[in-house]
Amino acid sequence: MPPSRPPLAPAGSASASGLGSSVPPSETASTLAARALTSSPVAPQDARQRISAAAFRLFSQKGYSCTSVHDIAEEAGVQKSILYYYYENKEALYHTLLSESASRLRGLLDDALNATGLTCPMATVLDPTPDTGPRRRGKSAESCLPARASVTRLLGQFVETLLGAARDNREPVRFFMAHIFAPDADRPPERVDDMQQIGPRITQHLVKLGQARGELRGDADLLEKLLMGAVQYSITRHLRSPEQEPLLPGTGQRIVRALVAGFAGSKRNDKREPARRASSAKTSKPATARATRGKTPHRRTAVDKKR
Repeated sequence: MPPSRPPLAPAGSASASGLGSSVPPSETASTLAARALTSSPVAPQDARQRISAAAFRLFSQKGYSCTSVHDIAEEAGVQKSILYYYYENKEALYHTLLSESASRLRGLLDDALNATGLTCPMATVLDPTPDTGPRRRGKSAESCLPARASVTRLLGQFVETLLGAARDNREPVRFFMAHIFAPDADRPPERVDDMQQIGPRITQHLVKLGQARGELRGDADLLEKLLMGAVQYSITRHLRSPEQEPLLPGTGQRIVRALVAGFAGSKRNDKREPARRASSAKTSKPATARATRGKTPHRRTAVDKKR
């Protein structure tokens, strides 16, 4: 639970917020915070930015329930009263950061989609209409593709842009991923499950377009999960150790090429396996024949006959 606001000090006494001045009965908490803000060496706009940056770091590192308003104010280098001037409580601060992060990441996903060259808007790609088969669904959306475009290259460009966005926006991405993977007990009521589905749905859409063109084969859902798993793994390692695990240019293209090639290879092997088994069965001989191969038949001698 977010900590309660400090009680107002009675008139003629030192303020409980640490302002150390007499407080008329008519003054409110916001008035006290405004006074503290104007007397603070930190500029108002800078104070809010510092509070947001501190909250991003602490919520990502410690989680929601283990982070207090006092921790955030101390990390930002401001008084708690200044934090309460901008945000009603800790939950309001968290939701504000979550909304800002979701909006920012939605813009980054838009950029990633635009980088592929698709001519359809995000709403078309994320159309929740039930599937009527990958080929029909893909064929109806194939007009989104640029002429003679390689779907594998477009997938690589999309993943490449996602990784670049994570590299250049580490704090919002770290905060958002911490929110997604946090236990329910350590997360405020508001959730953004729809946001975390955008990347996978765009990827699946591109895979189905590739199937419609005959460029990609196999299970679209499985390939999408493999791609998104590789993307999340790469981003998580980078966020933990940016210098040791840099997201170098070209990483996204290499991930897509490796997975698509491996996926296609496994499917070809699956198709060839029955033929190999049939061929092996034709050329194999009974075990008894193999056991007697190269041995001279035993002839009964006179001694054998007497026996």
